Amino acid sequence: MILELMRDLRSFFDYFALRHRVIQRVRQSDPVVYVPEGKDSVQRILAHLTRTSPDVRAVIAHPGAMAAPALLTGRTGLTYSFDAYIHSDPTTLARFLGLGAPGFTIFVKSFENAPSLADLQAVKRAVEDLSQSTRIPPARVIAVWRARGDASIAPDAYEFLTREAVRVKLGGSTYVCSIELAREGDDGTYDFVPVVVDSVRLPGPSPAGA
Repeated sequence: MILELMRDLRSFFDYFALRHRVIQRVRQSDPVVYVPEGKDSVQRILAHLTRTSPDVRAVIAHPGAMAAPALLTGRTGLTYSFDAYIHSDPTTLARFLGLGAPGFTIFVKSFENAPSLADLQAVKRAVEDLSQSTRIPPARVIAVWRARGDASIAPDAYEFLTREAVRVKLGGSTYVCSIELAREGDDGTYDFVPVVVDSVRLPGPSPAGA
């Protein structure tokens, strides 16, 4: 029991450290985030991720680490469509013994118009199902859209983004990851909702209602 808990703790801290590096550049960068060049919103957000995160840049350099677009099958057997999927596989020790880096995934979904509450709820369900299938915790889940004028998301969608998160229980740990909305404005800048936070919970049983 003690050895199992130690493995879960080590796996959690490996994931926490890696996820922190993935998002650290966002916190340290200028508050104004400019949209890079690219043929569409997906290519532009991928360019932003590789520009701001050495970990993402290193993973994408490996053949097969990114699919764009991607059709992925979850634990339930349902197939989901994402515009980009990046994965860093766990080490062999992590997969079988819970020791070492647990890996991470990044999901990108683009929308022609402002995503609705139902759209965001569907993204959440898909990522949770897929993470249970791959047994790899998500590090970033990004919904991206190109806004026209002062177009914005509905209040219920905004509340969902700021209050809800993807939750995945793997082994003895529950991983929590915000769903981010990356809004491309006419001024050539991104507006992220919410601002990314480290929200991974320590290993252990989930509290009631979580």
